[in-house]
Amino acid sequence: QMLGGFLLLICAIIAMFLLGWELTHRYISKTPTVHDPQEIVIDEVVGQLVSYLPISLYIFFYGSESFLSTQTDWLITFVLFRLFDIWKPWPVNVADKMSSALGIMLDDLLAGLYAGGIIIGIIILF
Repeated sequence: QMLGGFLLLICAIIAMFLLGWELTHRYISKTPTVHDPQEIVIDEVVGQLVSYLPISLYIFFYGSESFLSTQTDWLITFVLFRLFDIWKPWPVNVADKMSSALGIMLDDLLAGLYAGGIIIGIIILF
């Protein structure tokens, strides 16, 4: 369990963020001025994985499948991430307005942190 789960997820998020930042920079430097190209999805993947960190940490410490039910907690987390990614509260909206690869990557990472924060609250309640 030490080689997988939570620790592996953190490593994957860091690696994918850095790789996504670099590849996004390369892509947007060669394309017409599109603020956040739809064909770039690695930012969404990173944000979604960040939102799953609390569930992964819960499983890491407690060895349980989940804190609510196997499907429910993952679904709630997905919906929360999408909500914050669309709503773009501060500082997600600040990152979204950045005209750079970093901004493209950061807005979804921050939306994932918001969703993860809500999930932490749900875990504490249940």
